[in-house]
Amino acid sequence: MRALKRSPEGRLLGWSRWATRAKLGLLALVAGLFAESVWWTTQNDLPLGYAFLKPLWVLGYTPEPEMVEVPKGSFVMGCVLGRDDLNGECPAEETPSREVTIPRPFIIGKYEVTFLQYDTYVFHQRRNGRDVDYPEDADWGRFGRPVINVSWNDAQDYAEWLRKRTGKSYRLPTEVEWEYAARAGTPTAYWWGKEFDESKANCGRWNRTAPVGSLGKDGENPFRLHDTAGNVSEWVEDAYGNYTEGSAASPAVRSDHATRRVLRGGSWSYVPGGCRAAGRDGLDPDDRSYDLSFRLCCSSPVE
Repeated sequence: MRALKRSPEGRLLGWSRWATRAKLGLLALVAGLFAESVWWTTQNDLPLGYAFLKPLWVLGYTPEPEMVEVPKGSFVMGCVLGRDDLNGECPAEETPSREVTIPRPFIIGKYEVTFLQYDTYVFHQRRNGRDVDYPEDADWGRFGRPVINVSWNDAQDYAEWLRKRTGKSYRLPTEVEWEYAARAGTPTAYWWGKEFDESKANCGRWNRTAPVGSLGKDGENPFRLHDTAGNVSEWVEDAYGNYTEGSAASPAVRSDHATRRVLRGGSWSYVPGGCRAAGRDGLDPDDRSYDLSFRLCCSSPVE
């Protein structure tokens, strides 16, 4: 016997059918969206796991770098004989050394910027019609690995986008800030001591990048920064050139005619000497490579 539509049993049956259709429709929608996300990962040569992240990006999810506060203080920047030298000599590009004072705390990335963080930026740029590519990952993986194949210009664009999106003062660190944070108050060539220790840095260790923070406490300096020695070379704000004499407040390099930008920290592809805190290199601001990355800095909240 069929229940009458207006009877309690009929109404319950009607609601049950409506709920079933709604559930099936929702499942079909979710399946369709996931299938589109899977197709999207395939078209962009991205990991399948990104199919789960894409809906979050559409909803505005923005993974930000984890930051730590570095205290104020003083240090001697550059190569000092007996502290930073290689076989009794200081490379010319690391001299003359000079004492620098950091007058107030500042905030810097605990880790290098990851693929996941940078890929979020690329997604939104492409969604807004801008011609920005997902950087190649050399088939090493994405997610928590440091982003590679990014230029100084790319790093600047990412910082600008993150500033606008979050309202925070993200930027590249200056060369002075980077070296001070990397040394972390230690009077040695590496933050852990005079001699290289492969347990504390990915410098000629794995022949590829490692996910940020992979070395755990062994790779964390006294200021709580990871991977300041090795893993990837990090772009900083400054122009590249020989150091100049000057006060602690003046730029380390005269940049009137400089075109190259500074890279610090060395990378997985360097010999250990290139991963010293004083080590520095320079490339054109549009250069990209599988060992180039960056970490971000923020202005101090007390400024």
